[in-house]
Amino acid sequence: MTAQLTITFQAPPEEADQLAREVSDWYEDDEELRPTVRLVMAEAESGKMGGLATAVELVGAVEPLLTAAVGAFGYWLGQRVSARPVSFEVTRPDGSSRKITATEGTLDDALRRFEEFADDQPADGTP
Repeated sequence: MTAQLTITFQAPPEEADQLAREVSDWYEDDEELRPTVRLVMAEAESGKMGGLATAVELVGAVEPLLTAAVGAFGYWLGQRVSARPVSFEVTRPDGSSRKITATEGTLDDALRRFEEFADDQPADGTP
């Protein structure tokens, strides 16, 4: 499994910030998963107090911890898509990425694609 994954939500900046912070808060509630997540922040615009979160990074020094972090993201996503679709791009440190949209009807396929990509396997038949 890749040692780091970056999840960027495909939404307007304020909504992407909210989604990234929700995921981060979700991990913060779990003592074991807390160290596996960090927010990627944009620099604050001139005259503003702080920047928006642009992404979430899942990092793990050991594979079992990152595997748990990927599973936890899947659980969070399942709860979130019950209200509305969620589109995100997941990127590995080598720059390869996959765009995924999850809805209630496509959740299983979206989670499979995400987990396969996290496991360094092609998620849609491409190398």
